[in-house]
Amino acid sequence: RREGVGVAHLIFVLCRRDARMGSGWLLCVVALACFVALCTWLLQRSDGTDQCQRHVFIDMGANWANTLRLHEMLAPERKGRPWEVYGFEASPLIQPYLEEVCSWLNGHSQQPLLCLPSSGSTVHLRLYANWVGCEEEPDEAMRECLFKRFDHHLKALKPEPALNDSSVVPARLSLASKPLSCSANRSRYTLVPAAVGVENGYIELESLPPQLIRGGAMAPNMSKVVDDRLYNPWRQKNSYLFKSRVADAASWIANSFAANDFVVLKVDIEGAEFALFDKLIELGAFRLIDILVYECHDRAGNCNKLKSRVEHVAKKKKVVVFREHSKLPGGAQLEGMDEYSHPPSSTKEARKWLDECCVSVGAGQVRGTGSGGGRCP
Repeated sequence: RREGVGVAHLIFVLCRRDARMGSGWLLCVVALACFVALCTWLLQRSDGTDQCQRHVFIDMGANWANTLRLHEMLAPERKGRPWEVYGFEASPLIQPYLEEVCSWLNGHSQQPLLCLPSSGSTVHLRLYANWVGCEEEPDEAMRECLFKRFDHHLKALKPEPALNDSSVVPARLSLASKPLSCSANRSRYTLVPAAVGVENGYIELESLPPQLIRGGAMAPNMSKVVDDRLYNPWRQKNSYLFKSRVADAASWIANSFAANDFVVLKVDIEGAEFALFDKLIELGAFRLIDILVYECHDRAGNCNKLKSRVEHVAKKKKVVVFREHSKLPGGAQLEGMDEYSHPPSSTKEARKWLDECCVSVGAGQVRGTGSGGGRCP
């Protein structure tokens, strides 16, 4: 901003000098008008708080942090900029791990070890099967095998009561009123421990541990149609029904960001996308979004109608839309995970992970030495 104002001011000084010499009055008036217009535009662009374009990534359905850095793939030309990242997650059993990940990415702690597949779907879960001695097909048998392999770590999942304090979600959302400076040397990651909704409140969710590595927490009436045979034993042993907070994310977006901000929105919220998009459209908030990535869940509504409506509005507002399997700017396909969240890529890497987590596997498979310390059963 200072450089732009300086250039305009120099033009003004020069034309004023010409005017004093008896010539160039019209040029002086034009220069003055340009000077005022430039200053006004710069002040509006920065909103009085910053000197460059703001970069925001909103990850609705952050899961095991497997899309928390997806913005780097969606906008690779902006990878070196400081981003404000807001990760919404409804499941109280996933939130503690995400809190640790955000702390690490913010430079406040060491990288946490996840002793579960960083998976958000059956497709992703299948990528781990061979490493732990499970067959990839059929789906139900593959899931059952993986659930058994990670049984100890699934049972160890516990909520963190401090994240359910009534002050946490409002405080996290209020950070959007404090834009990250362009001179910041790293991005800012914030966990919002809440479900995405269109009004503030609560929702009852079933957060069965096995479901959390092949999808996510769901409303009880929706989760009971998925893998009852595998999930009923978990329901009988323990209650995994939680009262989770809901944040009015649509209004938050509309009130927190400006059209000149660069906003990337990813939506994978187990059916709540229907109400979310309705309210974003109602509030006129699509004009704030530059890139949209979303998944539609047809058990909650008509996905064809939603796709038609969302993409019609997106086209009018010049929003770039990606869906699963879309081709990304770098040429790769969008597979629902970022470049940091893939399974082990080598036997050495797999063995190290299994050792640290003390995960036992079948004979002839990659095996650890059982050095997982306190992580062993």
